[in-house]
Amino acid sequence: MHRPALRAARRELVTAAGRTEGRVERCLHGQVIELTKLVVEGISDPERLDAHVEALEELVPDAGDGADHVERAIARVREVRRAAEST
Repeated sequence: MHRPALRAARRELVTAAGRTEGRVERCLHGQVIELTKLVVEGISDPERLDAHVEALEELVPDAGDGADHVERAIARVREVRRAAEST
């Protein structure tokens, strides 16, 4: 149920990473890997998503041209968090 939204968030982060470089690019790729793990494993603890949102929010100011994509990814992860809480 949450997989499509997490996949969309991953796509946004990959796009954002392509528009950044250095530390921000590496951090975005790290978040893509972490979200991939959630897609595969499933979400057993919705609170795990909070850490991803916080990490992504910290990257927004430094994401430059990719900031809009990071914001959209954050919105998707928050959407998954809300849906996971209600189930």
